[in-house]
Amino acid sequence: MFQPGVSFEYGLAVKGISSASFIKIMESQAKSAHTWWHMTQQDTVIVLDNYSIHKSTAV
Repeated sequence: MFQPGVSFEYGLAVKGISSASFIKIMESQAKSAHTWWHMTQQDTVIVLDNYSIHKSTAV
């Protein structure tokens, strides 16, 4: 997550990540984005690549 002049957040998984873990991370980011929007009226953008977990059925 990148907010110019505010913050940059990222995650690194050495041995991969499960769909369930990824969903939990995204739920947490959604809550943070919601709070941020109410404070600033600024959107949060999450950029995903074509990593298989991003396209899994569970996600």
